[in-house]
Amino acid sequence: MSEKETRKIISSKQAGLAAALGGLAFAWRALGLNIPWVPPFVVDLGHTLVVLGSFAGGPYVTLIISILIGIPSWDTWIDMLGYFITGLGICFLAKTIWKYRRSKFSHVLIWFYSVTAAYLVAPAYWLFMFDNFLHMIPFRATLFYVWSPLGDALPYTLLRGIPLSLALVYAPNYMQPRWRWRGGEEVVEKFTEEKGKKWDKKDTLGLVLYLLEILAAVTLIIFHP
Repeated sequence: MSEKETRKIISSKQAGLAAALGGLAFAWRALGLNIPWVPPFVVDLGHTLVVLGSFAGGPYVTLIISILIGIPSWDTWIDMLGYFITGLGICFLAKTIWKYRRSKFSHVLIWFYSVTAAYLVAPAYWLFMFDNFLHMIPFRATLFYVWSPLGDALPYTLLRGIPLSLALVYAPNYMQPRWRWRGGEEVVEKFTEEKGKKWDKKDTLGLVLYLLEILAAVTLIIFHP
């Protein structure tokens, strides 16, 4: 495989992803389109759009989509930061998931991310903000409700895991994570397979970084008064 690297911070593919998914997320939030759940919870597609965009486009796309989601939100900066944090989590795992996409291990990683993001990272962040900055709801009592069958952790797990799993199967060229952490993309001449590639230091680093994100959430849950 012959390949070269672009010097752009955002490639044309990444710009298209950010515009399409970010625009959809902006419109969805601005129009107040929510999926009713057990009151007081509602479910929206923001996390689905962030996961897909982050996986295929990388952290800069994550940032743009998060900003566009936050602009029409009533808790603007809280949503911007929260969506970026949860989207960054799938960026840490994306290239490993892609490498092993022909095996069951990729789906193990997808659902590991989906469950931990929905049950730990996202609720720890948003409930902390709602309790300590907005003084709206009690952290721990609401967390237990979020975790319950009536809470929104389960639907958000499914809204992350199912679309990403299907996208990797049915739209692999679209989802291929060619992005680089320092910006831009690797330009690959044609769609290539990753057969024979083994676990390496980059896979370990990505997993460790996401585990640190989980550890921060667990620490906040345990020690929050």
